[in-house]
Amino acid sequence: MSQTLNVLVLDSQEDVRSYFSTRFSDQAIKVQTVTTADDAYEQACQNKPWLILINGDDAEHAAVISTIKTEPDLRNTPIVMITSGNMSEALIDQWFSNTPPDLTVKRPIHAGFLDEHIRGLLPGAEPSKAPSKSKGKGKGKAKDDAPVESTISSGDSHLVKALTDQLAALDEELRKLRSEAASKADDSDKNSAIEEAQATHATAIAERDQHIVELKESLARQEENLNRQQQRLEEMEEARSAQAEASQKAAQAQTSEAIQEAEKASAEAQQAKQRAEESKAALEKAKSDGDSIKAQLESANAAIQSIQAAMEAAQSDASAARQELSAARAETETAQAATEEANS
Repeated sequence: MSQTLNVLVLDSQEDVRSYFSTRFSDQAIKVQTVTTADDAYEQACQNKPWLILINGDDAEHAAVISTIKTEPDLRNTPIVMITSGNMSEALIDQWFSNTPPDLTVKRPIHAGFLDEHIRGLLPGAEPSKAPSKSKGKGKGKAKDDAPVESTISSGDSHLVKALTDQLAALDEELRKLRSEAASKADDSDKNSAIEEAQATHATAIAERDQHIVELKESLARQEENLNRQQQRLEEMEEARSAQAEASQKAAQAQTSEAIQEAEKASAEAQQAKQRAEESKAALEKAKSDGDSIKAQLESANAAIQSIQAAMEAAQSDASAARQELSAARAETETAQAATEEANS
């Protein structure tokens, strides 16, 4: 049983799903369709797909290509960007980004020119060979059937890749048109079919040249924008440097001021500490003096108590003396009375 190949599609149209079901019915391909860029990124990270197809006409959808390509596990997953052929700014920006799509194709995709690229990605497929020139009888026909070569310089690899993809798609469409014209037309209609194919070819070349001109103009505009952005970045860098230098000077001044304030605060703290030590010493001295005074007071109190006891004893002695004096007076009075009686 062949391995199931998961295809992630970020597109609201159903042509991609029907394309795989009709063109690759012999392969086990599972198509999962999402409608938002966030869903596409989330699904790609959760279940690594074999192939991713994204609608490049939607700027938000095209932008997710860069997001997916920056993931280490997804950077080698092929991404095909499908467009309607209009050269939008978002499409051109995507081509010139650091993570362009691996292939850009134009609708309708059922024309068959995408088949060879998809089959080249199938497991076990051999690398596709470059198409050879058709063998025609006349020089003019051989010239018309030859692949259209790009006339743009190889200065930008992304531009060359984008143009190469577009030219390959145009060549494939022209070959299909010629093949259909040759199979359907009679001998009498061959010339008209060839002329129609040549006219289609000329129109395609004109469209290609117009696309090249538009791409060159877009490239010029982008270079101009890059130059302006570079100049702006230089100005911003100069302003940032000046601001950083001013900020550094201000920071140094603030640091010096803070150091001075800290030294002043340290000196004040030292003085406060010294005053606290002096106050502590004075308090200890006052405490010592208080203890001495307390001892003196206690001694004085003891002396007062002793004096008070002595005074109480003296008072007791005085009272006894007064009693004795009273007794002596009484005896004296008695003796005087007795003497007076004796004298009388």
